[in-house]
Amino acid sequence: MALPAAVLVLVRQVICSAHGHLEMLAEYPNDAINVFELLRLDPRKAPFYPPNKSYWRVDDQYQEVHDKVTQHHMEMLNRAKAGLRRPNPREVDYEKTLTMSASVLEQDGPRLYYLEVFLPMLEKEIEGKPRECVWSLVHAFHLRECGETWEITGMRCDRGRGTERESDRIGGNEYIDFIVAVLTGIENLVRSLAET
Repeated sequence: MALPAAVLVLVRQVICSAHGHLEMLAEYPNDAINVFELLRLDPRKAPFYPPNKSYWRVDDQYQEVHDKVTQHHMEMLNRAKAGLRRPNPREVDYEKTLTMSASVLEQDGPRLYYLEVFLPMLEKEIEGKPRECVWSLVHAFHLRECGETWEITGMRCDRGRGTERESDRIGGNEYIDFIVAVLTGIENLVRSLAET
Protein backbone atom coordinates (compact mmCIF):
# COMPACT_ATOMS: atom_id res chain seq x y z
CA MET A 1 0.00 0.00 0.00
CA ALA A 2 1.49 3.34 -1.06
CA LEU A 3 0.94 6.34 1.17
CA PRO A 4 0.54 9.89 -0.19
CA ALA A 5 3.65 12.05 0.24
CA ALA A 6 2.09 14.31 2.91
CA VAL A 7 1.03 11.29 4.96
CA LEU A 8 4.41 9.65 4.49
CA VAL A 9 6.18 12.67 6.02
CA LEU A 10 4.02 12.41 9.14
CA VAL A 11 4.38 8.63 9.31
CA ARG A 12 8.16 8.89 9.11
CA GLN A 13 8.16 11.54 11.86
CA VAL A 14 6.27 9.18 14.18
CA ILE A 15 8.56 6.24 13.40
CA CYS A 16 11.78 8.25 13.56
CA SER A 17 10.77 9.86 16.85
CA ALA A 18 10.20 6.43 18.38
CA HIS A 19 13.51 5.16 16.99
CA GLY A 20 15.35 8.22 18.25
CA HIS A 21 14.11 7.49 21.74
CA LEU A 22 15.02 3.81 21.37
CA GLU A 23 18.54 4.87 20.52
CA MET A 24 18.69 7.12 23.57
CA LEU A 25 17.68 4.18 25.77
CA ALA A 26 20.33 1.85 24.37
CA GLU A 27 23.10 1.01 26.80
CA TYR A 28 23.95 -2.58 25.98
CA PRO A 29 24.34 -4.48 22.69
CA ASN A 30 21.21 -6.52 23.36
CA ASP A 31 18.95 -3.51 23.98
CA ALA A 32 15.97 -3.07 21.67
CA ILE A 33 16.78 -1.75 18.21
CA ASN A 34 13.18 -1.65 16.97
CA VAL A 35 9.73 -1.10 18.40
CA PHE A 36 8.84 -4.80 18.23
CA GLU A 37 11.83 -5.72 20.39
CA LEU A 38 11.03 -3.03 22.94
CA LEU A 39 7.43 -4.23 23.23
CA ARG A 40 8.53 -7.89 23.11
CA LEU A 41 6.53 -8.69 20.01
CA ASP A 42 7.47 -10.63 16.88
CA PRO A 43 6.89 -9.01 13.46
CA ARG A 44 7.30 -12.37 11.73
CA LYS A 45 4.32 -13.98 13.46
CA ALA A 46 0.59 -13.43 13.42
CA PRO A 47 -1.08 -11.06 13.93
CA PHE A 48 1.62 -8.82 12.40
CA TYR A 49 2.54 -11.16 9.59
CA PRO A 50 1.60 -10.95 6.85
CA PRO A 51 1.00 -7.19 7.10
CA ASN A 52 -1.77 -7.20 4.50
CA LYS A 53 -3.98 -9.20 6.90
CA SER A 54 -4.31 -6.16 9.17
CA TYR A 55 -4.59 -3.16 6.82
CA TRP A 56 -8.21 -2.34 7.43
CA ARG A 57 -10.76 -2.88 10.18
CA VAL A 58 -12.44 -5.62 8.14
CA ASP A 59 -9.21 -7.63 7.79
CA ASP A 60 -8.82 -10.87 9.72
CA GLN A 61 -6.00 -9.80 12.06
CA TYR A 62 -6.76 -6.09 12.43
CA GLN A 63 -8.31 -6.23 15.91
CA GLU A 64 -5.83 -8.82 17.12
CA VAL A 65 -2.93 -6.49 16.21
CA HIS A 66 -4.44 -3.68 18.25
CA ASP A 67 -5.27 -5.94 21.19
CA LYS A 68 -1.79 -7.47 21.29
CA VAL A 69 0.01 -4.10 21.08
CA THR A 70 -2.21 -2.61 23.78
CA GLN A 71 -1.71 -5.64 26.03
CA HIS A 72 2.09 -5.60 25.74
CA HIS A 73 2.23 -1.81 26.05
CA MET A 74 0.20 -1.86 29.27
CA GLU A 75 2.16 -4.78 30.73
CA MET A 76 5.46 -3.04 30.06
CA LEU A 77 4.20 0.27 31.47
CA ASN A 78 2.95 -1.47 34.60
CA ARG A 79 6.29 -3.24 35.01
CA ALA A 80 8.15 0.04 34.59
CA LYS A 81 5.93 1.75 37.16
CA ALA A 82 6.45 -1.15 39.56
CA GLY A 83 10.21 -0.70 39.25
CA LEU A 84 10.79 -4.13 37.72
CA ARG A 85 12.92 -2.68 34.92
CA ARG A 86 16.56 -1.77 35.34
CA PRO A 87 17.03 1.97 35.92
CA ASN A 88 18.28 4.03 33.02
CA PRO A 89 21.33 6.09 34.05
CA ARG A 90 20.82 8.45 31.10
CA GLU A 91 17.46 9.45 32.60
CA VAL A 92 15.58 9.00 29.37
CA ASP A 93 11.85 8.61 29.81
CA TYR A 94 11.33 4.88 29.30
CA GLU A 95 7.54 5.17 29.57
CA LYS A 96 7.45 7.80 26.82
CA THR A 97 9.52 5.54 24.56
CA LEU A 98 7.18 2.62 25.25
CA THR A 99 4.17 4.76 24.37
CA MET A 100 5.79 6.14 21.22
CA SER A 101 6.74 2.61 20.12
CA ALA A 102 3.23 1.32 20.78
CA SER A 103 1.83 4.24 18.78
CA VAL A 104 3.86 3.18 15.75
CA LEU A 105 2.14 -0.22 15.84
CA GLU A 106 -1.34 0.89 16.90
CA GLN A 107 -1.83 3.42 14.11
CA ASP A 108 -2.55 2.03 10.65
CA GLY A 109 -0.31 4.21 8.47
CA PRO A 110 2.81 4.04 10.65
CA ARG A 111 2.39 0.31 11.31
CA LEU A 112 2.05 -0.56 7.63
CA TYR A 113 5.01 1.59 6.56
CA TYR A 114 7.06 0.24 9.45
CA LEU A 115 6.35 -3.40 8.59
CA GLU A 116 6.69 -3.08 4.83
CA VAL A 117 9.48 -0.52 4.42
CA PHE A 118 11.31 0.78 7.50
CA LEU A 119 11.88 -2.45 9.44
CA PRO A 120 12.99 -4.49 6.40
CA MET A 121 15.54 -1.77 5.51
CA LEU A 122 16.85 -1.72 9.09
CA GLU A 123 17.08 -5.51 9.21
CA LYS A 124 18.94 -5.60 5.89
CA GLU A 125 21.41 -3.05 7.28
CA ILE A 126 22.39 -5.32 10.19
CA GLU A 127 21.86 -8.70 8.53
CA GLY A 128 24.53 -11.27 9.40
CA LYS A 129 26.28 -9.01 11.92
CA PRO A 130 26.86 -10.08 15.53
CA ARG A 131 24.37 -8.35 17.82
CA GLU A 132 27.13 -6.71 19.84
CA CYS A 133 28.35 -4.93 16.69
CA VAL A 134 25.10 -3.56 15.24
CA TRP A 135 24.59 -0.28 17.11
CA SER A 136 26.99 1.70 14.93
CA LEU A 137 25.10 0.39 11.87
CA VAL A 138 21.75 1.19 13.46
CA HIS A 139 22.94 4.71 14.23
CA ALA A 140 24.14 5.22 10.66
CA PHE A 141 20.78 3.93 9.40
CA HIS A 142 18.95 6.35 11.70
CA LEU A 143 21.02 9.27 10.46
CA ARG A 144 20.36 8.35 6.83
CA GLU A 145 16.65 7.55 7.16
CA CYS A 146 15.66 9.93 9.94
CA GLY A 147 18.13 12.81 9.72
CA GLU A 148 15.80 15.04 7.73
CA THR A 149 12.86 14.14 9.94
CA TRP A 150 14.88 14.74 13.08
CA GLU A 151 15.74 18.24 11.85
CA ILE A 152 12.01 18.94 11.41
CA THR A 153 11.10 17.60 14.84
CA GLY A 154 14.00 19.21 16.68
CA MET A 155 15.96 16.01 17.34
CA ARG A 156 19.70 16.11 16.87
CA CYS A 157 22.51 13.60 17.24
CA ASP A 158 25.32 14.23 19.67
CA ARG A 159 28.68 12.58 20.19
CA GLY A 160 28.22 9.95 17.51
CA ARG A 161 25.30 8.25 19.26
CA GLY A 162 22.23 9.26 21.10
CA THR A 163 19.75 11.95 20.42
CA GLU A 164 18.21 14.88 22.13
CA ARG A 165 14.76 16.19 21.42
CA GLU A 166 13.08 19.47 22.09
CA SER A 167 10.30 17.30 23.51
CA ASP A 168 12.64 16.16 26.29
CA ARG A 169 12.63 19.74 27.55
CA ILE A 170 8.84 19.94 27.58
CA GLY A 171 6.49 17.78 29.60
CA GLY A 172 6.23 14.16 28.51
CA ASN A 173 2.43 14.30 28.44
CA GLU A 174 2.46 17.37 26.20
CA TYR A 175 4.61 15.54 23.66
CA ILE A 176 2.52 12.38 23.85
CA ASP A 177 -0.60 14.52 23.29
CA PHE A 178 1.08 16.02 20.22
CA ILE A 179 1.99 12.57 18.84
CA VAL A 180 -1.56 11.31 19.45
CA ALA A 181 -2.97 14.30 17.55
CA VAL A 182 -0.61 13.66 14.61
CA LEU A 183 -1.43 9.96 14.57
CA THR A 184 -5.15 10.63 14.68
CA GLY A 185 -4.78 12.93 11.69
CA ILE A 186 -2.82 10.26 9.82
CA GLU A 187 -5.38 7.58 10.61
CA ASN A 188 -8.26 9.78 9.47
CA LEU A 189 -6.46 10.62 6.22
CA VAL A 190 -5.65 6.95 5.52
CA ARG A 191 -9.29 6.01 6.15
CA SER A 192 -10.57 8.72 3.85
CA LEU A 193 -8.19 7.56 1.12
CA ALA A 194 -9.40 4.01 1.54
CA GLU A 195 -13.00 5.10 1.15
CA THR A 196 -12.30 6.84 -2.18
